[in-house]
Amino acid sequence: MALTYIPILKPDVIFLDIEMRGTNGIELGYKLLKKCTNLKIVFVSAYKHYAVDA
Repeated sequence: MALTYIPILKPDVIFLDIEMRGTNGIELGYKLLKKCTNLKIVFVSAYKHYAVDA
C-alpha cells in the first residue's frame, strides 16, 4: 500500500519500522527511494543490531 500512496502524497519524510509484517522496512525503503528520490526515511527499531543496516 505504501508503494502506491507515497509517490502520490509526496511526503518529505517517512518513518519505517525495520520489522514489518510481510516485508522488511529496509527493503521497502529501497523501493520507495526508487520512486521518490528526494524522500527522507527514518528507520525505527527496538533492535540495536539493525542500526548499521538502517
